[in-house]
Amino acid sequence: VTEDPARYFLDGETLTYSLQIGDSSIATGEIKDGKAVFTGVAEGATTASITASNNQTHTFNITVRKSANGSGWL
Repeated sequence: VTEDPARYFLDGETLTYSLQIGDSSIATGEIKDGKAVFTGVAEGATTASITASNNQTHTFNITVRKSANGSGWL
């Protein structure tokens, strides 16, 4: 899954971001070309957070399911 963190921060287009995943055995993530890219590793749930260069942080949950209506990892 790829998401644009700039959509969730005030003046987000001018910021840079860092990403932290609570449990990397469930999901991994990275900031690539200004986008947050998430990869499901195993079924389960974990927390994650994105911190912007203005020191604002958004925390959220990631749920990974083995099958998402037959289309694979979610």
